[in-house]
Amino acid sequence: MIIQKECELMTTQQMKCFMAVASCGSFTTAAEQLFLSQSAVSYHVRSLEKEYGFALFERDSHGVNLSPAGESFYRAMLVISEEYLSAIDRARHLQKRDDHQIRICFACPTSSSMMGKILSRIAAVTKEAEFTLINRTYYDTMQPVLTGEADILLTYPGFFREGLDLSKKKIASAYTTCLVSPNHPLSRHRTLTLPELAEHTFILPELQNAKIEFDHVYRWVQKNKAEGLHVDSSPQTLDQAQGLAAAGRGVIFVHTLESEYQRNIDGLVGIPMVDIPPTPFLAVWNSSTLGRTGTELIKMFEI
Repeated sequence: MIIQKECELMTTQQMKCFMAVASCGSFTTAAEQLFLSQSAVSYHVRSLEKEYGFALFERDSHGVNLSPAGESFYRAMLVISEEYLSAIDRARHLQKRDDHQIRICFACPTSSSMMGKILSRIAAVTKEAEFTLINRTYYDTMQPVLTGEADILLTYPGFFREGLDLSKKKIASAYTTCLVSPNHPLSRHRTLTLPELAEHTFILPELQNAKIEFDHVYRWVQKNKAEGLHVDSSPQTLDQAQGLAAAGRGVIFVHTLESEYQRNIDGLVGIPMVDIPPTPFLAVWNSSTLGRTGTELIKMFEI
């Protein structure tokens, strides 16, 4: 059985001495850069080597070079030191930030109407707050909240990663609506069910975010036997997809906050899908970085 020794964390001075010697390849030069004596730099490096149980440098008459273990340790320390400095910057930013400022991150280019309604409701309950909107792709919306760049993330449950030190709360229900041309055979319906989509075409833009957002709806439709629903994935943009729908070439699934019947959405007819369950819409936040105004907003979030 191997028993690992529990090591002490290195001090800031030890880290500075090791990184300086590693970067310039000389104890003398490192001491000059740090305004320390050479013996002090040597002491801090030797204490690290003694504590961790491996040689950081190989010394000879020509100078010092990183040992294989030291090289690996140095690369890891570059990442750690960069994150260390970044954490200091974030903390300073939080201290200086006006508590009435709220930074909201979202990634919903295909649900701009829904985002507009949510943001207007947020503004209604926080009249003195100033908002900054941060737009990200679905793949990196979590990062701004984790790093403190954003206060609140608005997203779907499918893009929330469990196991992170973040809080979440349902703030809305996103209903699935079909957009069709006024001349489309389905346009006279007040609501739609899956069987009524049979033999029609679902227009799915190749635009990455749109595919992510509506692919799961399409898969749900397929799983629940909307027999004969075809897919047209030829459009490369949302405008092209809406153009095809306006020309009567098929239907587009979109998310809206309301379940009631909607007309005249960008010149199209909006018809609610009554047998597709509403999708929860979440507010996600980091309690350690959320200011007073943001905390009050979260408490009032009942959309």
